[in-house]
Amino acid sequence: MPNNARDQPTMIAVTGIQAAGKSTVSRLLAQRFARGVHIEADLLQHMVVSGGEQAKEPGELEGEAARQYLLRLKHMCLLARSFFEAGFSVVLDDIMLGKSWRYVQEQLDGLPCSLVVLAPRVEVVAEVRDRQRAKRPLGEAWAIYLDRAFRETMTGVGCWIDSSAQTPEETVEQILQCLFLTPHAEVNALLGTLLAQMQAILGERLVALYLCGSLALGDFDPASSDVDFLAVTDDALPAATIDRLRAMHDAIGASDHPFARRLEGTYIPRAEMQHPDGQYPIARTDDPFIVGTLDSGWVFQRAILHAHGVVVWGPPPQTMIGPVTPEELRAAIYDHLDTWWASRLDAPEWMRPRDYQAYTILTMCRVFYTLELGALCSKPQAAAWAQTAYPEWKPLIERALAWRIDRAPDDVTETMAFLREALRLARERCQPE
Repeated sequence: MPNNARDQPTMIAVTGIQAAGKSTVSRLLAQRFARGVHIEADLLQHMVVSGGEQAKEPGELEGEAARQYLLRLKHMCLLARSFFEAGFSVVLDDIMLGKSWRYVQEQLDGLPCSLVVLAPRVEVVAEVRDRQRAKRPLGEAWAIYLDRAFRETMTGVGCWIDSSAQTPEETVEQILQCLFLTPHAEVNALLGTLLAQMQAILGERLVALYLCGSLALGDFDPASSDVDFLAVTDDALPAATIDRLRAMHDAIGASDHPFARRLEGTYIPRAEMQHPDGQYPIARTDDPFIVGTLDSGWVFQRAILHAHGVVVWGPPPQTMIGPVTPEELRAAIYDHLDTWWASRLDAPEWMRPRDYQAYTILTMCRVFYTLELGALCSKPQAAAWAQTAYPEWKPLIERALAWRIDRAPDDVTETMAFLREALRLARERCQPE
């Protein structure tokens, strides 16, 4: 967790099936903040000393039991709000899913609250943890019911953690990594869910999960940027496993998470990281999940990964790939421009929306930067450099920076000229003789 994160008030809701470790983990988690409070909803239920009603059989709560359940959630949120407004970081825990999680969100309206879903395997809960805890054991039927209910109503929501084989301390460390991995809380929650579901499908086949692209370079724009990832596997994946990954990405994409449809990445075997030339599972933002080849753009991702890659899980990326030379970068730029971008010159209509023009212009700024300096940088950095190096294009670049989320159509004449200049420069410097 970043040092300054401990000093800033935050709010975290921890949920999961019974005996998932919510209370133990939540107390340890709250202790990691400079001023931390743990609110355990079960203790609020115990304040009802007569007339209390709780569920007796697995299923959705009804009647008085449902009313008292919502009452304890309401007062949990009232306490959370009070402590948060007093400058405390608050960790609250209860079984919250589906409608009850939406109720908690309504009660906490206006406050930043991250969600953690502890999702140990059902057999671990039913056969070991539920029997060993001091609270009244609910049994296997409850564990099966709640696990199914969570997966039906909460997939793609919050940071999911399979804590089956973890100590409470290890779970806390993963929560902190999940929630504070990037400066963007909702991205962190999505990555936590992605990692947990990858681990459930791949198990020991998953070697590492990394962030690349704008999140690694530091120019991530919540309004327009993709969440780019790379998953490293121990070997090529069988068709049945790929089908499960496809279903996972479809489910996440269908969720209401704000970044669910901007998740883009590739699954590559460890031995092929340096020079991938096979067919790989690819999750894309605008197209279906496919198994396909990687284009020359992989060189740029490899360069970013080696120099700036963010570890979500696994060893440092430098243990699996080497650096990319300036010559390799320039050659890849020439190849990418001469194939993909050159083909767009004859059909410019796709570029009419201003946000597409902004993408083109800022990408070409990076092209100019890399051709000149043999290195990669973020789009804002490249734009600042290009405005000085190419002052004649400064007004166009300034417009591009303002157009990143503007879908209105506009004239493409200057943008096409800028693209042609990038192609000319790349061919002049890199075209084989």
